[in-house]
Amino acid sequence: MRSLFFILITGFAAISCIRPDEKTEKASKIADIKAPSGYYRKPLTSNSFAAFLRNFELSQDNTVYYFDGRKKPDQGRHYAVLKMEIGNQDLMQCADAIMKLRMLYLKANNQPVAFFDNNNRTYSTAPPYNEWNSYMYRVFSMCGTMSLSKQLNAKNISDLEIGDVLIKGGFPGHAEIVVDVAINNHGHKKFMLAQGYMPAQSMHIVTNLNDNGNPWFDIDDAEFLTSGYTFTREQLKSW
Repeated sequence: MRSLFFILITGFAAISCIRPDEKTEKASKIADIKAPSGYYRKPLTSNSFAAFLRNFELSQDNTVYYFDGRKKPDQGRHYAVLKMEIGNQDLMQCADAIMKLRMLYLKANNQPVAFFDNNNRTYSTAPPYNEWNSYMYRVFSMCGTMSLSKQLNAKNISDLEIGDVLIKGGFPGHAEIVVDVAINNHGHKKFMLAQGYMPAQSMHIVTNLNDNGNPWFDIDDAEFLTSGYTFTREQLKSW
């Protein structure tokens, strides 16, 4: 009986102490992360922003780093890390990381890029995207959650799609982006969120703090509790 108890306890400990890198070691992109039981991913248009995000590459290191190369002290509050350069300045924070994803998508599709600051001043570029890095850092310096919140359009949570943004504009505010959605046979949705944070750090898929580290959030939740912020259903916006 004692040996059985020991096996049960040690087995439980092994399960409860799974590290983020163990959970995602076989996932090379967001699409590889297993959908919740009973849910599936709907096909996407190949050149859409949604497809770009779903197929975004993940870091196999799965460690969140600050812009200066230091490891973030708490590595237990994310599920996976996106393989995207942070830069060596404290600039790519929450809204900036989302804007960079949007920039990379538009650039990959040879489309013009434009963001606006709080005074409605436009920062734009277009093919051949001369001085690309300088443009990005200029946007990161001049735009943020408040300006991005103004640029995006309010959206009903029931219409949530990949690429939508949960955002609270402010100084500071916070923003996280929907990087994947799964649906069941009844049309019910679950979704994953990714965030940058301050100081500037690796963009990462957050865990649902209401669901024991699960990376999937339920669209019917009254609020969405993440390591960065607790969002309400009314804070969803889209491009």
